[in-house]
Amino acid sequence: MRLDSLNRKPVLRPFLTAHIDALSTSFLEAKENTVLNKYMIERDIPEVGSLERPQLAGAAAKSNEALAQLAPDVQWVESYVAADKTFCVYLARDEDVIRKHAEISGFPATKITLIRKMIDPTTEKDA
Repeated sequence: MRLDSLNRKPVLRPFLTAHIDALSTSFLEAKENTVLNKYMIERDIPEVGSLERPQLAGAAAKSNEALAQLAPDVQWVESYVAADKTFCVYLARDEDVIRKHAEISGFPATKITLIRKMIDPTTEKDA
């Protein structure tokens, strides 16, 4: 298989859980050769930054239940919690499956942005 400039990589193992730790690629190919795009989902949730760890764990469990229903078309990578919103990184077939996850989980998908490329401090060495 040929890898393209968007860092496309094949999945090396079947989908085992809804949460993937430290994923650094822009795209993955699922078992069924479905390309999963990387998205940033902005969720407006008043006072989410004041939630305690057990409340966040409950929210994660609720999200994971929805993800299990939609697998393998969507996978949660990680989320960042701010005062009144979260920024969630997901791999998904398309925006529709992200909206379906929002509907099932009850967590709003206020803004969905397709991630086209990633840069970091080491990017300057690629020039």
